[in-house]
Amino acid sequence: MSSKKYFQIDSSFCLTVALVSLTIFFVLVLFFLTTTAFCDPGIIPKRNYVDLSLPKGRTAFTTVKINGTIIKQYWCVNCNHFKEPRSKHCYTCNNCVTKFDHHCVWIGNCVGNRNYRRFFFFILNLSILSTIICFIFIGLFIQLCIKENGSLSFQPILYTIGEYPHITLYIIYSFPSSLLLINLFVYHLQMVLQNKTTYEDIQGLYSGNNPFDEGKYINLKKFLFTPVDKM
Repeated sequence: MSSKKYFQIDSSFCLTVALVSLTIFFVLVLFFLTTTAFCDPGIIPKRNYVDLSLPKGRTAFTTVKINGTIIKQYWCVNCNHFKEPRSKHCYTCNNCVTKFDHHCVWIGNCVGNRNYRRFFFFILNLSILSTIICFIFIGLFIQLCIKENGSLSFQPILYTIGEYPHITLYIIYSFPSSLLLINLFVYHLQMVLQNKTTYEDIQGLYSGNNPFDEGKYINLKKFLFTPVDKM
């Protein structure tokens, strides 16, 4: 078998694998995107009445002790209740959300206790999908260089860029996009391993002593296997 024929067969096989992988991860991205966007993030029901015996106002709070750490639960003037530990009132959704992570404008929903796991897998699969797309375009560019010029030297690369500028633009767009998405996934993986939310990390809460951190292995195990209602 000639090297040229072998290269064509090998390229065809790689393309098939890439397209199958592309389809699988595209479906997974759509699934986790949809379930994250339309899932209740952990909304705490508002109270329609006010308990006159309770202190009120933005500065009113009660305390709870978790693993030796005193945590303040401030009064939510919009929902008429004390905020649960790790919950926050989202002013975009106008709801208090348990284990509030952030409000995601891209999915149009808060990310909290009930849909954070779905969001995590959405980011994971989107990172993989973006990387696959990037490698497909890079592979196509290399194949065009070899097909048109027989090598990957400087002149053939310049020629291919001039002849196929759209392929070059796809690479320029997909490569940094993949890096950004991978970086986002790694960040959220760190949050999972520390049992910390994005909001807590940005605000610097529990930076010295996180009462919810039980160690990387247990944090990851609970995140992956604990039913949402018990997290």
